Amino acid sequence: MDIREWKEEYMVNLEKIDEYHQKFLDILNMLIKIKNERSCEEEISLVFFRLIYYMENYFIEEETYMKDYKYPGFKQHKEAHNNFIHEIIKFQELYQKADKTVCNRLFDYLQTWFDEHILGEDRKAAGFLIEKGVR
Repeated sequence: MDIREWKEEYMVNLEKIDEYHQKFLDILNMLIKIKNERSCEEEISLVFFRLIYYMENYFIEEETYMKDYKYPGFKQHKEAHNNFIHEIIKFQELYQKADKTVCNRLFDYLQTWFDEHILGEDRKAAGFLIEKGVR
């Protein structure tokens, strides 16, 4: 499986948000590398660690922007973040139960999140924030 390269078309043109999206892609690529090396059992805990750090920092910062600028989709966006957190917890529980499918299932979930939420929902929110003067 090939590593996903950051592309200019992924940018939302808000520096901090683009930076966090690049970090998410780095986490996704770390999981791709682990899958390619067949070292999931030994290394997936690092992926979980980075995801938790990402969620604790990025989600709060993004939600603060949305709340401060009264983004009309704030409630749904925050709900999506909360659902993401619950899904990651479920994947951690699967890992703790030694589920052999956790790497593949987590990869599918993270890839879908990147393609649908980050490149879709976050792009909409960033457009709104830019209109409000956020740089």
